[in-house]
Amino acid sequence: MKVQVSSSSFRMALFVTGIVAEMKGKSALYGKRKVPAGEDPWKY
Repeated sequence: MKVQVSSSSFRMALFVTGIVAEMKGKSALYGKRKVPAGEDPWKY
């Protein structure tokens, strides 16, 4: 049984879904934030 593989894939799916949801829900908010080029917007 490859539980590790399926669990990590599941976490990645949740991670991507969460990012998409944040981008849709906070697009206006992120638009006002100043994020340095190449930096992760989720840190700010």
